[in-house]
Amino acid sequence: MDRKVIERRLALFDDMAPGLNDLACFFRAVGNFRKTTPPDAVDLKRALDQQFHTTKYLMSPGWREAYEHFIDGCFQTYTRAGADAAIRADVEHQRRERGGSWVAEWADCFVGKGEATPATEVARRYEVLMEIFAIELGVPQEPSRAGSSRVTSPAQLQAREETGASGRRSPAQLAQT
Repeated sequence: MDRKVIERRLALFDDMAPGLNDLACFFRAVGNFRKTTPPDAVDLKRALDQQFHTTKYLMSPGWREAYEHFIDGCFQTYTRAGADAAIRADVEHQRRERGGSWVAEWADCFVGKGEATPATEVARRYEVLMEIFAIELGVPQEPSRAGSSRVTSPAQLQAREETGASGRRSPAQLAQT
């Protein structure tokens, strides 16, 4: 692969990875999630989307799919004309985790009851996206716990995820627990 393309992809990683991690922490309510308020999460989505849409053709179709899959798990878009994207997190969980810092108006930023994406699913989508990001930079991924060969392409990672060879539970398996 051309060195300039790798350099551009590395710059994109440097720009996007911190924001993607902030979103993943926000949805799982771990780490520094409290520094990202619900309105900040929506603003962060906009900033990440701008970076994505202005550079997406430097990346593989697999990476683009993984990004959109992650963002779709985090936000419900096109809810109504002029409305912000709605956050697909459990509003009650966010309220409990934030304690006295919760602002009542933030509840309007979230999807309705029963429409949230489970935090474990958001985490899984984030991991897939970041693994594909690493592959795009030429960093091969380690063999899975199931003993499959080293992953070297987004297509291999997606196939591994689809077949469950990653050692992780599938969304269907997670729903059964």
